[in-house]
Amino acid sequence: MSKHRLTLLFLVLAFGANAPAQCVLDPIRVERIEGYLLFGFQGQYRVLDKAEVRLLDSGNTQTVIAAVTVGKDGHFEMADAKPGKYVLSARSEALIPASVDVEVTKPKGAGSKRLILAVLAADAAKECGGASIKVQPKAEVDRVLSTAKRPAH
Repeated sequence: MSKHRLTLLFLVLAFGANAPAQCVLDPIRVERIEGYLLFGFQGQYRVLDKAEVRLLDSGNTQTVIAAVTVGKDGHFEMADAKPGKYVLSARSEALIPASVDVEVTKPKGAGSKRLILAVLAADAAKECGGASIKVQPKAEVDRVLSTAKRPAH
């Protein structure tokens, strides 16, 4: 096992033993559910290609409105999400899931240049293990993606 994988496994196991089942982050507002899901640790990112993003009913988070498996590049999209209030949940094997209240608004004309950047992490020193789900300008998402390592297939 590589040093990187062994360190990652240790962090996930150490952090996961004392962590809540899920971390809820600050709410976001978007015109569409589209973005990327990455693993992040100490400023470095890796594409999570074996992960899922779910859109849940805000009144009953056991009700799944939509679910998508992220693509090999970490991309996800739920084109049919109607305007309303939901919970967006990002999850990947061996990592603590993260959720955020999300309000989907009606599009305001030309396509938005903002995407959701969801980062799952395993840093015991940070709140929510360092996870984040934020709306970022497309240029910022592209910058982060350009530094992200791709999984070996």
